[in-house]
Amino acid sequence: MYKIWFLPMLLLIGCASVPKCQWVDTGTPTFKYIKTQTAESLQAVIDAYKKNDDIINKYPEHCKAGAGFYGEYGFLLMQNGQNDQGRELMRKEIILFPESKTFMLRALGEKE
Repeated sequence: MYKIWFLPMLLLIGCASVPKCQWVDTGTPTFKYIKTQTAESLQAVIDAYKKNDDIINKYPEHCKAGAGFYGEYGFLLMQNGQNDQGRELMRKEIILFPESKTFMLRALGEKE
């Protein structure tokens, strides 16, 4: 009788080990930044995006960036004076989501 329950238990244990994406909230710090426009609130938004990027890099097969993630993150970095890193992330957005190419290139001040 125990053999019947052995296989389902193994399947459950195997499924339980799959990491789940627990995204860091970017909405609240973004709203605060829009309202206050301070260096501290900008840094809070950047930190939230950084944490989500770390999650994506840690579990690339399970946690994927949504459309616009790298474009927004790059734009925020550029607002913070980190132009090279911001441009790199905006180019990553183009690679992951080719449909964003025209918009990203305009944001970068480049032509197709």
